[in-house]
Amino acid sequence: MTRSVNFSEQQLAEITARYERRLAAITKESEDIRAVLARLKGEERHSSLSGSGDRGMRRGRIQWEKFILDKLQEKNELLFKYEMRDLAFEDDRIGDRSAIQVDRALSAALYKLKDRIQSYNVPGKKGYAYGLPEWFDAKGKAKDEFSDKEWD
Repeated sequence: MTRSVNFSEQQLAEITARYERRLAAITKESEDIRAVLARLKGEERHSSLSGSGDRGMRRGRIQWEKFILDKLQEKNELLFKYEMRDLAFEDDRIGDRSAIQVDRALSAALYKLKDRIQSYNVPGKKGYAYGLPEWFDAKGKAKDEFSDKEWD
């Protein structure tokens, strides 16, 4: 026989909040594990892990605004945030940061750079591609040499 349990609004809110906190913690831990595994598969162990083995990989200081500007100039093409994140994980200074931490840092840097870079809504794509102001015409459309990129 099945019993029905009635919770008050407050009890439901507390239970929901508890499970949401737990889900967020599990999600973060899962992403951290994926990031470490990806780095282990992509690099030799002796070069990426600290000597003690239990302290994780050391992080270097990244100036995210400079990183974004440098990558845009280096690639000389419009980049989505996910492409910038992929480029960041190729950088040795990334350490053991998770994808969420990198996304947050990139979002904050993109906001700070809003007067120095320009965003472009690529038709049929979610999110924005970012580029240097000289890559756009007066109406904010990407110039032909930058808009013909193969968007995957």
